[in-house]
Amino acid sequence: MTATNHVLTGALIAASVHSPWIALPAAFASHFVLDIMPHFGRAGINLSSSFFKRLLYTDMVIAAVCLIGLFMLRPENGWILVTGGVLGASPDLMWYAKFVAANNNQQPPTPGFIRRFHSRIQWYEKPPGIIIEAIWCLAMLALLGQTLID
Repeated sequence: MTATNHVLTGALIAASVHSPWIALPAAFASHFVLDIMPHFGRAGINLSSSFFKRLLYTDMVIAAVCLIGLFMLRPENGWILVTGGVLGASPDLMWYAKFVAANNNQQPPTPGFIRRFHSRIQWYEKPPGIIIEAIWCLAMLALLGQTLID
């Protein structure tokens, strides 16, 4: 899933579950649930390609705009929305070392148990997955809007 969808889902969980002790771990766990779903991706994509970098940076900007927008809409509880959103996307930070290695023509680090697990659960990462991503994004925006208005 895109970082944007992870952020929106984590923020929705944080907005919906009234205990931060439950909401924040649930937002983090939601990352892995979303990655099990079919989503956008391209097999063997070059992490140092300009296509991948444009895609990555665009997604990061959209996710950041969503977080800023949520904080501005609900400043009284914006911290929990932002924290939920960040925790929802944070497991993808484990791919940073692989991205850096690819961009410096280095051998990627040996994946540990969590990274191997994270990679294996993403059984369907293909271009048609963008349809599911788009539907999920619209659903999260609608649910967040409804949750924040109530």
